[in-house]
Amino acid sequence: MRYRIEVGEQGSVVVTDNEGTTLWSQETGTPGSDPETLCDALLAALSWAVQHHTGALTVSVPERTIATGLESESVHASPRLATMLGAARALLTWFETAEVACCGGAAVC
Repeated sequence: MRYRIEVGEQGSVVVTDNEGTTLWSQETGTPGSDPETLCDALLAALSWAVQHHTGALTVSVPERTIATGLESESVHASPRLATMLGAARALLTWFETAEVACCGGAAVC
């Protein structure tokens, strides 16, 4: 089974299974789409997902900085965002496979 995490442009996030059934979701309390808000949402979803699934995972984010930061540590980000991305990368290692998609492109982590 493959889980999918989709982070919306306003920081909302949803976790679905391969049939499209919503397993978990969260709405952001603050409007905006800054990278830290988006990464906060992603971390919440990853934290939930690692407790329920360790198989395949696809992550979709609307911000290239986050997608790039999930793939490698060589992203220019604020210290807080860099720490958050490091935590997200660590959580991604719990899954058998993880793909990160941004703007229609995908790269395997």
